[in-house]
Amino acid sequence: QLCCNGNCLTGDCCADGERDACAAGQVCCDHACVSGDCCADANCATETCQRASCQDHHCAYSPVTGGDGPGCATICCQDATGSPTCCADGTTTCDSNGHCCQPESKETTCATGSANPKCGQVPNNCGQQVDCGPCADRTCQSGTCSDADHTCHYTSVFGTSGPNCTTVCCEDINEESVCCPSGATVCRAVDGLCGCAGDAACGTGKHCCGNGECQQCCSVDDCPPNATCQAGTCVGGCDVCPSGCAYTSLQAAIAGTPTGGTIRLCPGTYATSVVVPKNLTIIGAGDGDGGTILDGGTTSRVFDIASGVTVTITDLTITRGNGDVGGGILVRPDGASLTMERVQVTNCQSTGLAPSGAGVSVSGGSSALLMSCGIAYNVSQGAGGRGGGFLNNSTLTLDATRVEANQAASGGGGINFGTLVLKNGSVVTNNTATAGPGNGGGILNWAGTVSVSADSSVTGNHPDDCVNAFGGTGCPA
Repeated sequence: QLCCNGNCLTGDCCADGERDACAAGQVCCDHACVSGDCCADANCATETCQRASCQDHHCAYSPVTGGDGPGCATICCQDATGSPTCCADGTTTCDSNGHCCQPESKETTCATGSANPKCGQVPNNCGQQVDCGPCADRTCQSGTCSDADHTCHYTSVFGTSGPNCTTVCCEDINEESVCCPSGATVCRAVDGLCGCAGDAACGTGKHCCGNGECQQCCSVDDCPPNATCQAGTCVGGCDVCPSGCAYTSLQAAIAGTPTGGTIRLCPGTYATSVVVPKNLTIIGAGDGDGGTILDGGTTSRVFDIASGVTVTITDLTITRGNGDVGGGILVRPDGASLTMERVQVTNCQSTGLAPSGAGVSVSGGSSALLMSCGIAYNVSQGAGGRGGGFLNNSTLTLDATRVEANQAASGGGGINFGTLVLKNGSVVTNNTATAGPGNGGGILNWAGTVSVSADSSVTGNHPDDCVNAFGGTGCPA
């Protein structure tokens, strides 16, 4: 017997699991030493993610997978070698191979943002089945779920209302289906794009034409007077005419046209005396019979070009203007720029104490370019009159332009204080300086510079053609 916890007991050892009282390789079980290392499960050492059991006095271990296990606060799975391991914090499942796995989001598994998302039951990255649901309709596209790969496939809807569209489904420029905006209820035959169904869908200045396109015009009836409708655009036409146009006078058109805009005048004669305070292009219907005539009525200057602006005038006649300087046209100083093409300046006059530049006057620091123009029959009145055709205090270029039959006491054709260029067959002829020889019947070049190209001429003026005065240079011999 032996003393075990205060009692005399028959046996070799006292407590189950005790080893010290037994020989090596034995353990105490029911007070007897037996070969082995355990009497019960509790006698076996704890191994991470392995459950211990005592079988025939020997400890046996079995892996724990898919849940909490011995020595693990998260989840037990396998490592790469297949051995049980406690997964890192955040891991919530074991994949199909038993390895630790953190499931991706449902949005990622179902690829909700892709061109062809998943649908139905789809395995995620951990092999778990995720319900991606049915294929959601897209605007003007109907979706179906493929049984083969659980992927959504979309079919475009054209020519009628479709998913998420209450108007009509057409194409965009990339040939993708789109829901057309309110007011567009047809698909255009030419390209399938959204088409209009009434002028209200087109906005200001547009018409809905039979082809479903918003255009400036569907027919000539949509265009201004004297215009034609070509490929949906009004060609020609007028902004100013006696009736039926946006304006009945040039001054009103200047006020209503934005800076940099264009004003077109119908054929006819218009009583005109205007100030041009902004950059504009003014186009007439021609400078001959049946064209556009701007008439100053012998009492007012026709055009007053403000300082610093750029103005283009084409295809019209300026007549019967009257001003102390620049009876037909006055280009104000400091940065104004005038371009004229196919313009006749005729029968204008300068009056007053120092009349000058009856036809055209260019002030200091500004410029004028006249192409295929005519300056004729203009008169600077009185003994002090200067520059019947023109007065140039800055830069004036005459390109294929005639200065003819103008009159003044000095500088009948014109008087030049700045830079005067004649080119491309320009002609100064039959002009008269009434004060007599030395006053420049054609040109009085007063301290200026004259340049005359080989194909241009200053001839046939009275009593002389071109006179250099006060240091002026360049008059042809």
